[in-house]
Amino acid sequence: MAKVSRSRIARQVVDQLESGRPVKQVVLELASYLVNEKRQKELDMIIRDIYDEYESRGVVLAEVTSARQLDQSVRQQIEQLVGGDRIELIEKVDPSVISGFKLSTPSRHMDATIRSRLAKLRESK
Repeated sequence: MAKVSRSRIARQVVDQLESGRPVKQVVLELASYLVNEKRQKELDMIIRDIYDEYESRGVVLAEVTSARQLDQSVRQQIEQLVGGDRIELIEKVDPSVISGFKLSTPSRHMDATIRSRLAKLRESK
Protein backbone atom coordinates (compact mmCIF):
# COMPACT_ATOMS: atom_id res chain seq x y z
CA MET A 1 0.00 0.00 0.00
CA ALA A 2 1.35 3.43 -0.95
CA LYS A 3 2.29 5.91 1.73
CA VAL A 4 -0.21 8.79 2.04
CA SER A 5 1.48 12.16 1.54
CA ARG A 6 1.68 14.66 4.39
CA SER A 7 -0.22 17.24 2.32
CA ARG A 8 -3.06 14.76 1.74
CA ILE A 9 -3.19 14.03 5.48
CA ALA A 10 -3.32 17.78 6.15
CA ARG A 11 -6.16 18.26 3.64
CA GLN A 12 -8.14 15.44 5.24
CA VAL A 13 -7.63 16.83 8.75
CA VAL A 14 -8.69 20.35 7.72
CA ASP A 15 -11.69 19.00 5.77
CA GLN A 16 -12.83 17.08 8.85
CA LEU A 17 -12.36 20.04 11.17
CA GLU A 18 -14.18 22.41 8.84
CA SER A 19 -17.05 19.94 8.49
CA GLY A 20 -17.63 20.28 12.23
CA ARG A 21 -16.14 17.04 13.52
CA PRO A 22 -14.95 17.40 17.11
CA VAL A 23 -11.29 18.40 17.35
CA LYS A 24 -10.58 15.72 19.94
CA GLN A 25 -11.88 12.99 17.62
CA VAL A 26 -9.87 14.25 14.64
CA VAL A 27 -6.68 14.49 16.73
CA LEU A 28 -7.15 11.00 18.16
CA GLU A 29 -7.66 9.54 14.68
CA LEU A 30 -4.58 11.36 13.37
CA ALA A 31 -2.48 10.15 16.30
CA SER A 32 -3.73 6.60 15.83
CA TYR A 33 -2.91 6.68 12.13
CA LEU A 34 0.59 8.02 12.75
CA VAL A 35 1.31 5.36 15.37
CA ASN A 36 -0.10 2.52 13.26
CA GLU A 37 1.90 3.63 10.22
CA LYS A 38 5.02 4.33 12.33
CA ARG A 39 5.08 7.97 11.19
CA GLN A 40 5.19 9.70 14.61
CA LYS A 41 8.45 11.45 13.69
CA GLU A 42 6.55 13.35 10.97
CA LEU A 43 4.13 14.96 13.42
CA ASP A 44 5.81 18.41 13.44
CA MET A 45 5.89 18.48 9.64
CA ILE A 46 2.26 17.36 9.40
CA ILE A 47 1.21 20.10 11.81
CA ARG A 48 3.06 22.60 9.62
CA ASP A 49 1.26 21.16 6.57
CA ILE A 50 -2.08 21.62 8.38
CA TYR A 51 -1.23 25.29 8.99
CA ASP A 52 -0.29 25.64 5.32
CA GLU A 53 -3.55 23.99 4.23
CA TYR A 54 -5.54 26.41 6.37
CA GLU A 55 -3.56 29.31 4.93
CA SER A 56 -4.26 28.12 1.36
CA ARG A 57 -7.96 28.30 2.23
CA GLY A 58 -7.64 31.89 3.44
CA VAL A 59 -7.57 31.00 7.14
CA VAL A 60 -4.71 32.31 9.26
CA LEU A 61 -4.06 30.56 12.56
CA ALA A 62 -2.48 33.00 14.98
CA GLU A 63 -1.36 32.37 18.55
CA VAL A 64 -1.34 35.36 20.90
CA THR A 65 0.23 35.21 24.35
CA SER A 66 -0.45 38.02 26.80
CA ALA A 67 -0.53 38.63 30.55
CA ARG A 68 -4.32 38.59 30.66
CA GLN A 69 -7.32 37.81 28.47
CA LEU A 70 -7.58 40.13 25.46
CA ASP A 71 -10.51 42.50 25.24
CA GLN A 72 -12.47 42.82 21.99
CA SER A 73 -10.73 46.00 20.76
CA VAL A 74 -7.23 44.53 21.22
CA ARG A 75 -8.37 41.30 19.56
CA GLN A 76 -9.62 43.31 16.54
CA GLN A 77 -6.32 45.25 16.32
CA ILE A 78 -4.34 42.01 16.34
CA GLU A 79 -6.62 40.53 13.65
CA GLN A 80 -5.99 43.62 11.48
CA LEU A 81 -2.25 43.26 12.07
CA VAL A 82 -2.33 39.61 11.00
CA GLY A 83 -4.54 40.17 7.95
CA GLY A 84 -6.27 37.44 5.98
CA ASP A 85 -9.80 36.49 5.02
CA ARG A 86 -10.44 34.48 8.17
CA ILE A 87 -8.38 34.62 11.33
CA GLU A 88 -8.50 32.04 14.08
CA LEU A 89 -6.92 33.47 17.22
CA ILE A 90 -5.56 31.06 19.78
CA GLU A 91 -5.24 33.04 22.99
CA LYS A 92 -2.87 32.07 25.78
CA VAL A 93 -2.52 33.82 29.11
CA ASP A 94 0.97 33.93 30.63
CA PRO A 95 1.39 36.20 33.69
CA SER A 96 5.17 36.33 33.12
CA VAL A 97 4.57 38.45 29.98
CA ILE A 98 3.86 41.50 32.24
CA SER A 99 2.91 43.87 29.38
CA GLY A 100 2.47 43.58 25.63
CA PHE A 101 2.00 40.36 23.69
CA LYS A 102 3.68 37.68 21.59
CA LEU A 103 2.14 36.84 18.24
CA SER A 104 2.93 33.78 16.14
CA THR A 105 1.58 32.75 12.77
CA PRO A 106 2.98 30.04 10.51
CA SER A 107 4.93 32.67 8.56
CA ARG A 108 6.00 35.18 11.21
CA HIS A 109 6.68 35.81 14.86
CA MET A 110 6.40 39.09 16.72
CA ASP A 111 7.43 39.80 20.29
CA ALA A 112 5.91 43.09 21.48
CA THR A 113 6.47 42.48 25.17
CA ILE A 114 8.18 44.88 27.55
CA ARG A 115 10.84 42.23 28.20
CA SER A 116 11.84 42.11 24.52
CA ARG A 117 11.85 45.91 24.23
CA LEU A 118 14.13 46.19 27.26
CA ALA A 119 16.44 43.53 25.82
CA LYS A 120 16.66 45.46 22.53
CA LEU A 121 17.49 48.65 24.45
CA ARG A 122 20.28 46.84 26.31
CA GLU A 123 21.69 45.47 23.06
CA SER A 124 21.72 48.88 21.40
CA LYS A 125 23.92 50.40 24.15
